[in-house]
Amino acid sequence: MHWKKPDLGLVDFNGSRHNNMVDFPDPNLWSTCALIYDPDDPNPDRRYKMAYEAHYGAPLKFCVAFSRDGLRWRLSSLNPMGPFLEMAGVIKWGGLYYVAGQASLTAHHQTIARRLCTYVSADFEHWSSCSALGLDRSPTPPVLHLRPDPPV
Repeated sequence: MHWKKPDLGLVDFNGSRHNNMVDFPDPNLWSTCALIYDPDDPNPDRRYKMAYEAHYGAPLKFCVAFSRDGLRWRLSSLNPMGPFLEMAGVIKWGGLYYVAGQASLTAHHQTIARRLCTYVSADFEHWSSCSALGLDRSPTPPVLHLRPDPPV
């Protein structure tokens, strides 16, 4: 297989448009994003969906954008969607979107730590809080609060 980098001509970079850069209008964009193509979306302007990290204050925030062609993007007016999430991937299953990644949460511990989280949405703009939690890398083990056995 031989792949040739397309010359899209969309974005000026160092005085030239001869590159394969796409038009992404968020100046706050950071480094991580996850993309999905959804050909079943009835709105053709939302068939390409992106979850990404951006600087909207500190720390980084979870944001989304939409595109008709995957080349020119429109940001959601609801950005930022939520707290920091370093996206690893996005899927659509059972009519819902799932974005998984690494987040800094304190929900289960007093110590801030990175945790593998999954967020769920029906429309890609309104997201659940962390619906699944795994791979807790906190420096302290979880504390279990066990109730004593009831008297017999």
